[in-house]
Amino acid sequence: MISSQANAGPQGRFNRAQRACFNYDEALPLFLSGLLLNSLFGPAALILAILNASGRRAFARAYTNSLEGRGGGFVLAVAPEHVSAALNLLIAALIFAPVLDIDLPAVPKFLLD
Repeated sequence: MISSQANAGPQGRFNRAQRACFNYDEALPLFLSGLLLNSLFGPAALILAILNASGRRAFARAYTNSLEGRGGGFVLAVAPEHVSAALNLLIAALIFAPVLDIDLPAVPKFLLD
């Protein structure tokens, strides 16, 4: 199968930059909606947002420069997204456990302060 997109030269660089932006556009709405709920944890949401934005920037720069150089920034960008999802699951458990009469372990004290 032959790809219709250029991978080398200025056109390849432009195509990779465009794909990096599209990747960010695809992930951003879900991450931001979860981040709104994560704001219940205070500065944790800000830290996740900064890590995600810096990771996405590193991913876009590395991927634009080289087809093989995109790994590190992508991991830095996706890790906060997964942490955000885990925090959302924790919030959902704290909200719905009493309603569903489920016994949960005690909430760590540092999360209540």
